[in-house]
Amino acid sequence: DNMNPLQVSEKYCLMDNGSLFEREKHEYSKKVILPDNEFVKKIAWDATHYLCVTDKGNVYSWGHNICGELGTGDKVKRMSPTQVILPNGIKAVDVIVGQNCSFCLTQNGRVYAWGYNTSRQLGVGDTRERLLPTEVILPADLNITQLFSGAAH
Repeated sequence: DNMNPLQVSEKYCLMDNGSLFEREKHEYSKKVILPDNEFVKKIAWDATHYLCVTDKGNVYSWGHNICGELGTGDKVKRMSPTQVILPNGIKAVDVIVGQNCSFCLTQNGRVYAWGYNTSRQLGVGDTRERLLPTEVILPADLNITQLFSGAAH
């Protein structure tokens, strides 16, 4: 099977067939297995955590969890992909990360955010960190199609 890299980080490589490989020594040789053999559409990362969205619209996270940036309802560090707890029936199409925070765009154009929020970077109306995805407050007439983020926003 001829595969080409789509996204490459220091630690992971996403191939164009949706396979995700972890780097061991000098090669991306360890395949990351997700539940139900889901395929990864996109991976996002910062210095401390990773986030990916799959072909089934699920979001997985792993790494440090200092401020709830993994979206798992706690602050427990996870070293393998763990499903983010999205509201019932919500499917994601895009993900991004900021410094200790995470975001996803849903199939219906809504944005959810979680993690670090001392400067209101999550856009949820206050400065409290979120351990679970919380809908971002946006004007009703906006049509969001893609997400971008900087380090702290």
